[in-house]
Amino acid sequence: MKRLVAVFLLAIMMILPLKGAGAQEYGKVIAQYVGAHQDTTAGVSVAVFTGEETLYEGYFGHGDMENGVPMSPDTVVEWGSVTKLLVWVSVMQQKEAGKIDLDADVRDYLPENFLRALKYDEKITMKHLMSHNAGFEETLIGMMTARENEILSLEGYLRTFQPRQIYRPGEVTAYSNWGVTLAGYIVERVSGQDFAAYVHEHIFDKLGMTRTAILPDLSDNAYVQQKRGELQCYTADRTLIPGAFQYIVMYPAGMCTSTLSDFAAFGSALIRRDEALMGKETWEEMFTPTSYFGDKDNTPLNCHGFWHKERGVSMYGHGGNTTGCSSMLLIDPENGVGMTVMTNQSGETVYNEGLYDEIFGKYPGQPTDFRGWTNSARTIKTGPLKIYKLFTLIPFTDGIVEEYFTGVHAEIVEENGQTRIVMPYGDQMVISFASLLPEFALLLLWGLSHILWIICLIALLFRRKLPRKVKMWRLSVSVSALLPSVGVAVIACSLFGMTMLPVWCYRAISAAGLVIGMVMAGQLLYGIGLYRQANTKKQRVFHTLLMGSLGIALVNIVYWQMGAFWLI
Repeated sequence: MKRLVAVFLLAIMMILPLKGAGAQEYGKVIAQYVGAHQDTTAGVSVAVFTGEETLYEGYFGHGDMENGVPMSPDTVVEWGSVTKLLVWVSVMQQKEAGKIDLDADVRDYLPENFLRALKYDEKITMKHLMSHNAGFEETLIGMMTARENEILSLEGYLRTFQPRQIYRPGEVTAYSNWGVTLAGYIVERVSGQDFAAYVHEHIFDKLGMTRTAILPDLSDNAYVQQKRGELQCYTADRTLIPGAFQYIVMYPAGMCTSTLSDFAAFGSALIRRDEALMGKETWEEMFTPTSYFGDKDNTPLNCHGFWHKERGVSMYGHGGNTTGCSSMLLIDPENGVGMTVMTNQSGETVYNEGLYDEIFGKYPGQPTDFRGWTNSARTIKTGPLKIYKLFTLIPFTDGIVEEYFTGVHAEIVEENGQTRIVMPYGDQMVISFASLLPEFALLLLWGLSHILWIICLIALLFRRKLPRKVKMWRLSVSVSALLPSVGVAVIACSLFGMTMLPVWCYRAISAAGLVIGMVMAGQLLYGIGLYRQANTKKQRVFHTLLMGSLGIALVNIVYWQMGAFWLI
């Protein structure tokens, strides 16, 4: 009988969700998981907690692989976008204090004419900012810098860099760092405190988070500032990223840096709904939906800034990435348990996604059955970075859906003549392949034109019988036509390499594009006059090809708004 009871209990333990297990079980599963992925692990720290205690805390790998420095309780790691949860807690505190109405127009809390790039007359509310559906396009330039003297105040940053509003408020979820920073600035204005000072007084100090900093230079906590300087960062495959630190100018959206224990302390406070931060009713409101995956009263998408994620259970929280770190904080309020993960690897998902599947379970639903082309709602549609929208294209094919979207809740919504796929962190806008053809054709022809310009430069080295003015025209055409591509390459390398140039560089490159475009227009007109002086049919064909390639380059510069430096 005892043996039967033992077998029965063992069977029950094996099928029970791990959320009910003790520290030993968590440690065993996590250690086994880390062991299975050690070849791609630089450093990772993990904490599992309830509202009252930390059930498990573990450190694996190294904070500095080159010098053999292990991850430890003293290691600090950047939260990335998990920092946004501090903004939303602050907003709810100010709502409780009667200083913010979540349904009021945010312009009521801003200086007059502060928002200059709005397209729609509808009000933008704090709930829109929380749910990332205020309608702003993506903004990249100015959000971070490698130079301390370029750090701006929140007001200075927000006034200088304002993305256009490209969607009607409340209709499309387009993840916006800028919108979160705007909310942080509103907290500053209504509270009368610098945002960092506010968070220290009203969150960190109340929770005993003594090893946490949030300012761009981390100067609000000397310990964190020193320890972050000792941390080395790596890619997802453990390649060292030299000097992987950027000052995040829009710091409320992603600069918080702390030890694992402080990170877990914040998560634990969310679970127990710590009344030192705000009252019970405000906590209850915070975890009610502000947006949904589909129709109203359907599955929650966002709860006052907390993203809802279906796994084996309903979880709420946020993930984050910086130049060299990745982190995640998710809580399961129903069962009163949560987990934080911190890694010194950029774009890391093995732990920041996969480990949650291991502990809490995988998404139990089915992947979307949509197949076709989409463009992320989080994109750029205006200005010199308009071409960025081509990098946010995602073709939903069987292979891609199976690899990336099988464990993701997604719903197809048709509204106002637009079909979109609603997903965590932002919508995918369904587009036809036919609509992409003109843009791809423009770029393809532009790419082919580069071959012609290079051939022309080489040919000029050997052709000595051409009239001098024809020769100089061809030389100037080839050189000026190649220059815009150099500017595009410089900007692309800086943005995708996360090594931001001074803002004036982007504006100068774009202004140069405008000047070169004007020069090319003049060259095209001059070339029409030179056409008559061509002596042979071969020369006329080559001359025509050069004029055509100039025209293609000009169309690309105008269409992609490469010279619109005032829109940066």
